[in-house]
Amino acid sequence: MLPSRLIAASLETARLLTTLELKLVIAESCTGGMAAAALSGVPGISNWFCGSMVVYRTETKRSWLGVDPPGFDPAESDSVGPLTSNALARAVARATPEADIAAAISGHLGPNAPADLDGRAFIRISLARPGRDGDEPGGISTSYVSQVRPTAELLKSRSERQEEAATVFLEEIVEFLGKLERSLSWR
Repeated sequence: MLPSRLIAASLETARLLTTLELKLVIAESCTGGMAAAALSGVPGISNWFCGSMVVYRTETKRSWLGVDPPGFDPAESDSVGPLTSNALARAVARATPEADIAAAISGHLGPNAPADLDGRAFIRISLARPGRDGDEPGGISTSYVSQVRPTAELLKSRSERQEEAATVFLEEIVEFLGKLERSLSWR
């Protein structure tokens, strides 16, 4: 059973996607697909949710999406961080031309993570314009970057940390979509 806060975030994400008539694709690392699982539980979400790529390991990020965190400047050797999340969002947007919004999360949820990364997630949410308006596929016209330390850092189990990170990820998507909805409503 999914936690109620995660369910609420998935329902609100679905409502906003429906209202805005936008399609979402996500790339998940540290959450292991939990955000996609929560979204896929919402009836009718297939109209607006394109899918998710769960790229947990560095090699999977590299082979599936062409994202190579150790090759970044500066390198992100643990394959987590803002550069990784940015690259994942761009890559999943390129791989999913029908998507209007691309979002990605990477992070270190322990329990044996380096102290400066433990319980920290890096989220990138972008308004993707793949192949439109002369942009390169996966071009980003607007973006929202968040570095969060979910409250789960105090929880003991890895699954609790993943649930919290997936919840925060969807809540950040809700915030992004809410801002987009408000910006469109004044016109």
